[in-house]
Amino acid sequence: MDYKELLEGLKNIETEKVELKRSFSEWEEIAQTIAGFATQKGGKIFVGIDRNACPVGTTCSNEIKGRLQGLANQEIKPAASISTELVNHDSSQSLVIAIIHVQKGNGVHSYKGIHYQRRGDTNHALNSEEICTIERATKKLYYDEMPCNSEERPALISDIDENKVSEHLTSIKKIQGQHDIKRFLINNSYLVNGGQQVKNSAIMIFGKDPQKFIPQMRVSMSSFAGRNVTDRFVKKEFTGDINNIFQAAFLEIQKNMKVYSFIEGKQRIDVHEYPLEVVRECLINAIVHRDYYERSTETFVKIFTDRMEFVNPASFPFENTTFDEIRKTKSSRRRNPVIAEFFESLGLMEKEGMGVSKIEEGMTRHGLPLPVFNVYGNTFMVTLKSVENKNVFMNSPYRKVIDFGLLNERQNVLIEHLNRTNIRYISRREYIALIIGKNIQITELTASRDLQELVMKNVLTKYGDKKGTKYLLT
Repeated sequence: MDYKELLEGLKNIETEKVELKRSFSEWEEIAQTIAGFATQKGGKIFVGIDRNACPVGTTCSNEIKGRLQGLANQEIKPAASISTELVNHDSSQSLVIAIIHVQKGNGVHSYKGIHYQRRGDTNHALNSEEICTIERATKKLYYDEMPCNSEERPALISDIDENKVSEHLTSIKKIQGQHDIKRFLINNSYLVNGGQQVKNSAIMIFGKDPQKFIPQMRVSMSSFAGRNVTDRFVKKEFTGDINNIFQAAFLEIQKNMKVYSFIEGKQRIDVHEYPLEVVRECLINAIVHRDYYERSTETFVKIFTDRMEFVNPASFPFENTTFDEIRKTKSSRRRNPVIAEFFESLGLMEKEGMGVSKIEEGMTRHGLPLPVFNVYGNTFMVTLKSVENKNVFMNSPYRKVIDFGLLNERQNVLIEHLNRTNIRYISRREYIALIIGKNIQITELTASRDLQELVMKNVLTKYGDKKGTKYLLT
């Protein structure tokens, strides 16, 4: 920049991105401005210009330039990126105009422990809530990686259910024997600075009472008798740890879905109104990718006679990426990376960011319209639409073929019972009572074998464990 360009630029100053200083004697304010610019949009500090935008000149030795770099690299936290440009003002007196170019940084920058943000022509000192808001906007603070607190106290190791950890290590990690819970939490970054306090992810996955600390972690499901929202509906809420929420909500959705049946000889073809893998993908995405910082609402599933809606607190752009960009590029943007990795370990999520494509392809292959994705200010909604003509499902790759010739008498009684009634699931004890009621002899061992065979043939799906086990018509 030459002197003429400098004078021209001073005629129209944008104070949000420009600061004027008479000399380097105003060092503290220069440091605060560098931090404020780096937090906001970047900017320029003109040193050697008075407050009326008149050049007066200043000295800028190599020592001062070195001190500036030291300030940006070591005293501003995190380090700010700056460069210094000199414009001659009065060569006879070695006076210059120094222009400090400050680049926009990543996150909130501080000087001497105080965080600053440029607001208009001032450097605003931020409080903790404002810092958190900015960090969230830049997505440096993922909710599941934050320290977990209730209104009364922080969440501690004692709030972790050791049985859940042991079950996870045994069934998922294949680690047998005694488990050191604290060592597990440390190794998997579930603790805050290695102390007693745990992060949100630990409570969400392994907490004894997750809603005590994260009350917004819940799914509400409403089932309506028609196509419109009315005051007559059946509502259920699902709480607990995040996997229990998913499992219980997914089971309840299946119980409320239509199943179409077609008879061909000794075979019956059963087809769900919506592909189960599509419903599962929508539900997992709604649970994993929601904005848990929003404490005043939860994830909603609404079932109508002609559609199913998944409504989620999740705003876009996310990490400076719009939903359309994610959809087109199939890129992965995770609001809660630890929770996403947990569901990956269960085999319920993929890393490649193929969720949207999977939902679209599943609906098309099933014979249904493409899903509708709606992005609002603070809400994201996926709508799955059904059709009235059930014959479109005849060639669906998701159909289940049951060959009655391969089932024994007891199993046929069960399948007919489940299809005839509105209740599409049964326990082993209820199965035994059903068979005995038909004057057919059956033992507990035989009942277990019958049910397990139907699970192996993909006729039934097993949910729950031990006394809480249920068998749902797949």
